[in-house]
Amino acid sequence: MKLSPYVEYLILLILVTGFGSAGYQRNVVWKNEVSLWRDIVNKSPNKYRPHHNLGDAYFCAGKEYGLATTEYKKALQIKPGAEKPHMGLGKIHLKKQLIDKAIEEFNTALTLQPGSPEVYYRLATAYVQMGHLDMAIRYFQKSLTLSSKFILSRIGLADAFFKYGMLNDAIVHYKTVLETIPDNAEAYFNIGTIYDTKNQLDDAIACYQQALRIRPQYLKAFSHLGIIRAKTGEPDKAIELFQKALEISPYDIIVLANMAAAYELKLKNKGQDTDKESIWKAIELYHRILHLDPDNSRAEERIRELRAWSVEHRAES
Repeated sequence: MKLSPYVEYLILLILVTGFGSAGYQRNVVWKNEVSLWRDIVNKSPNKYRPHHNLGDAYFCAGKEYGLATTEYKKALQIKPGAEKPHMGLGKIHLKKQLIDKAIEEFNTALTLQPGSPEVYYRLATAYVQMGHLDMAIRYFQKSLTLSSKFILSRIGLADAFFKYGMLNDAIVHYKTVLETIPDNAEAYFNIGTIYDTKNQLDDAIACYQQALRIRPQYLKAFSHLGIIRAKTGEPDKAIELFQKALEISPYDIIVLANMAAAYELKLKNKGQDTDKESIWKAIELYHRILHLDPDNSRAEERIRELRAWSVEHRAES
């Protein structure tokens, strides 16, 4: 029997809308990692992996640490010999600044999985947070002994050497990071900072500029380049760079102070007409600092001295 066109259309409509509705419901259920793994946990409540992954999803969602803890503990009830939930619990303790408890969890994970480079990495990050850089360096190195390609430990080791003042070692490891991740802006920035510290300014500039090519909105790179231009007696270039930094973060007090200092440098280098403009630009910036930080005595002092300088030079003219 042949169906009428209307009936055929109606059947097609039901099939299409029914399929579309089911797809929509799945999209709603799985709109993010938390909802995805929560749905799987509901369907498989006695399996280890869904509970562990739901714990990770809660942790990555930010500040859902109570829910993450619950899921990690459920995962351990199902599989007591698993090391990953202990690492998850340790990361939560680190977020809460409970470093001793974090180290305890990481050591438990290490007992369960002594060949894991990630466990040593986690222990190293805990010691960094404690300020025990010598211990952190040891654990980062152990992690890399187990896996030289574990990039998080390579970055952590470079950062730890940097903080510890072992600058040449830091550069070596940052360059190794760049061999694996050539677009790592932080590595270029940190190498630039080391060169800056050593007064190798051309090398520092090249690294900061490369960091900006990778990340055009890199506030600290603009700021550090501005400081170098000021140090080398180029206040106009410094001001231009500080202005770019302020376009990214208009309320950064350090950038505001450095820009004001660049205007002060400019007024020392230029003629009288430019001096007047630079004075009031600097004063304006110091007032902006006081608006953000009313107790900033340095800004108050600079305003007083600049006004006195202005009055003195007006009297001379």
